[in-house]
Amino acid sequence: MSVNIIQITDTHIQADPAATFDGIDAAATLTTVLEHIRLHELPDLMLLTGDLVHDPDEPSYSRLLDLLKPMSVPIYAIPGNHDDPVVMTSVLTAPVRHEREVQLADWRILLLNSWLEGEHAGYLPETELDWLHGRLDAHPDTPTLIALHHPPVTIGSPWMDAMGLQNAGDLLAILDSQPQVAAVIWGHIHQRFESERNGVQLLGSPSTCVQFKPGSHEYCQDEQGPGYRRLSLMPDGNISSEVVRV
Repeated sequence: MSVNIIQITDTHIQADPAATFDGIDAAATLTTVLEHIRLHELPDLMLLTGDLVHDPDEPSYSRLLDLLKPMSVPIYAIPGNHDDPVVMTSVLTAPVRHEREVQLADWRILLLNSWLEGEHAGYLPETELDWLHGRLDAHPDTPTLIALHHPPVTIGSPWMDAMGLQNAGDLLAILDSQPQVAAVIWGHIHQRFESERNGVQLLGSPSTCVQFKPGSHEYCQDEQGPGYRRLSLMPDGNISSEVVRV
């Protein structure tokens, strides 16, 4: 039986109901996305891959939690550059969870923290890389999905590529030594991205609010609607995925 996962990312919720992100009501678009998910087959779990709020304060996280509470599946969250990991974990309670390793059926999911204080770019410290390497070494035969906020490869948008994962080479070196890793997914880029490297799927996902125009040299809002990614993790170690626009 396959494991069904939905990734939502870059929700950018703000405490003030009148606030917008570049003209977009992020709470309204997230509500629409969540309603769309509930109307279709619910996944086994959801991954919320960073930039959960626009300003990392308790009221913003509380408002996000209120929006997520109607969901009846576990939601595993990791921070993005707009987040404060301490405030995030203290305010976001059930259905949000903060475990970084999930075993589900034949699969293992590992969640990385690429948050770098005071920066839009991301970084995986040595402790994070050691943890990842250790968990992969401990389960060499278990198909694995890795999630983080920042992209570990360039996406072809120079302004976004300047604030990707600063030490992406360190992560890619680990992936090259661990054939059980089937895919890496991330947020941050507010657009769909799909590529492959040495047999590993590389998947970036759209935001639930503002979309960034692919291939742009500077910030440019895209006209695409909000979206999320649906993934099916199959018993044979393969992954199928699709981006759903709402």
